[in-house]
Amino acid sequence: MRYEFINEEEFLVIKASGWASPNERLLTKRFLISHLQKSKPKVIVDMSGLKGRGGPYVLGILNMIRMEVHIMGGKIRFCALTPNILHFFRENRLDDVFEIERTVIQAQQSLRKGSDENKNGRGSTGDLSSARRIQREP
Repeated sequence: MRYEFINEEEFLVIKASGWASPNERLLTKRFLISHLQKSKPKVIVDMSGLKGRGGPYVLGILNMIRMEVHIMGGKIRFCALTPNILHFFRENRLDDVFEIERTVIQAQQSLRKGSDENKNGRGSTGDLSSARRIQREP
């Protein structure tokens, strides 16, 4: 996989593209963590450029990024999942674990809304129930 790091306003956008391999998480952990440690506390992972069906491989990378961002006290959103990856997430109920938005703009709005609600004393994670999230079908 390839990663492009873009600093936009108060966000770090990570654009992931290419094919995920079985050892992807191990190969990229140090590289990604060094970028995350220098980043802003709001991270968006744009997965629109991913290819193939590598759901399990992608999951390892996304979970590692999610954990590192939470350890740093940041917030993270994932967006633009390919149909294959989205299907894998829904099938395994991972869309309940990962906060998924459809676009980078919706992810930015969701992160801003969460920050505004935290400033207003409405909980530590913010209420994202009204954000446009991709919902798992019953």
